[in-house]
Amino acid sequence: MINPIYGLKGSIHYLGDKQPRYTSSADYAKYGQKVKSDLFLSNLNVPTRAFTEGFAPVGKPPVKRDDGQTLVEYFGIQADSNLILAPGEQAGKYQIAILADDGVTMSLLDSNGKYVPLVTDEGNQNTTMACASRVVHMVSGRKIPMKIGYFQGPRHHIALLMMWRRVPGEAAHQLAEQECGKAGNDRFFDSRVKPSKPSKVYEGLLARGWRPMKPENFLLTSGYNQCTMDKILNNSKDKK
Repeated sequence: MINPIYGLKGSIHYLGDKQPRYTSSADYAKYGQKVKSDLFLSNLNVPTRAFTEGFAPVGKPPVKRDDGQTLVEYFGIQADSNLILAPGEQAGKYQIAILADDGVTMSLLDSNGKYVPLVTDEGNQNTTMACASRVVHMVSGRKIPMKIGYFQGPRHHIALLMMWRRVPGEAAHQLAEQECGKAGNDRFFDSRVKPSKPSKVYEGLLARGWRPMKPENFLLTSGYNQCTMDKILNNSKDKK
């Protein structure tokens, strides 16, 4: 059972029939109609699937409008959380990548108190692997505030899957990944079956050390007792 302090909290924004069809997650948040209820996600793990299935993390129902209508196209999501190491994960340098259809921007809070984009790949597109060009230094007990913006434009597919891998350094050759920048609706998952089936390309990513980020990698930023959050972090640190 996943501890309820883990996950991401955010909002859903969708475009009306007469609105322009924007091509960035920021514009969806700025101009879209906001769903009244808050959005809670356990993680970011939506493999490529037919747009008719909606945006539904594994084991969860798809996101909906206030009237109960499932959102399948022309909607955006804004969410925040804290990146942390899950129990059992090693400290070190991590490279993050996101598989998205359509656009996405993920930012981390820097030492100057500003959110700086780490992974950006906006626009209408097939599922594309966008990779960070710099590493994130993760140590036990450290939490890094993050924000993510995503939008699903026109049909025919939906995807949003956040991955990372531990790397020895941040030189260009150490961050090189042959799938970075590549795209295809069936490149990473076979969306013709339900649930979507991992492809050989995706299995290759796993073989090279990439892993989908776990719910325990996302610590909610608010809405829970801070002492409880600190206890979870301390327990994680004690297990190292």
